[in-house]
Amino acid sequence: MLDGIEAAYKITGNCCIWIADRGYDNKKVLDCLLDGKREFVIRVKIDPNTSRYIRDKRGKNKRLSTLAWNTKIRYNLSDYGGRGRIKFGFSSPITLPHRDEPLWIVVYMHVGTEGKEYKEPVAVLTDIPVQTPDDAAQIVRHYISRWSGCEDPIRFLKQTFRIEKFLIDGMPAIRAWFFFISLAFSILFKIECWGKILEWMIKLSQPFGKDVKFKYYRIIRGLKEFLYLFPLSPLPLPRPT
Repeated sequence: MLDGIEAAYKITGNCCIWIADRGYDNKKVLDCLLDGKREFVIRVKIDPNTSRYIRDKRGKNKRLSTLAWNTKIRYNLSDYGGRGRIKFGFSSPITLPHRDEPLWIVVYMHVGTEGKEYKEPVAVLTDIPVQTPDDAAQIVRHYISRWSGCEDPIRFLKQTFRIEKFLIDGMPAIRAWFFFISLAFSILFKIECWGKILEWMIKLSQPFGKDVKFKYYRIIRGLKEFLYLFPLSPLPLPRPT
């Protein structure tokens, strides 16, 4: 895993931010990132029984969960260039017990969950300086962006290629299947980079007016509509409406 982190930074020329879910806030990963002066935004556990220890601005050791739960969530993300009904807050600088680099905790919650009997906000740990609400809002947007960078493509992969529903026999078949999936993703990526062709494909997909960042669903629909234009299309005809 650590080799993968270093490889990602080398490929991007050290111009990227490591964004990760819970589980990646362990000592080995954090030491690797901090030693290399890598920017990161990592979700942390805030269960009072399992959260890690940190040092607050007074140098006192305490559970990270204590700081996260006591952080006041007072700002609206929509007031700072973000989307969605999200409120957030941020902490004063903290440090890990065995290190001196300043870190920050940013906490956010979707509006509408306050009335629930048990509500757990999302807390992320970062080494990117957070001194103003604008800084904290940027951290929230960074973490939310993982959906478009990771979660959305995986969901698209499962739904479009029905990964969870097919049966194949043996490793050669698995390799062949994933070769064609990789090829399909390469084509989708190329189409996304070609402005005019992308615009044409999206028009063919007959989308709703709402603009979206993740366009692969619309590209796939556009490709299908394009193939329907040919009499010998390999695709089954769409259902009549």
